Amino acid sequence: AVVDWAAHEIWEAGYAENLTARNWLTTKQYATQLLASGTLVSLGGTGRADRNWVTNREWQRWSSRMIAETKQTLIAIEAQDQEALLASGERLIGICEGCHEIFKPTLPTEGIMHVPHHDYGDPLVPNQ
Repeated sequence: AVVDWAAHEIWEAGYAENLTARNWLTTKQYATQLLASGTLVSLGGTGRADRNWVTNREWQRWSSRMIAETKQTLIAIEAQDQEALLASGERLIGICEGCHEIFKPTLPTEGIMHVPHHDYGDPLVPNQ
């Protein structure tokens, strides 16, 4: 949930018609969350497969790629460069799909709402 939701918010921001200062800040929060998640998934947790995954070189390679690309996402956000944000988001899609193909082919959480359930509504929809 942490990786997927944060990534989807980044992708949605890349495709948004325009981003307000608040949208950029919100997107930065999700990118920071995704960056931290990259480190966390490389360490493993309490899941049944975690011990095997974190000792797998391929898992570590995909985790490292996610971390490196998320740093590029943050650079785009700092510059408020939506074109660079979109390009980085699209590279993240490839990284996510590549990792899922190997490690979690049946688990991507597509088909659900990825918008967090905050009281103030969707941060990418103005005037809500």
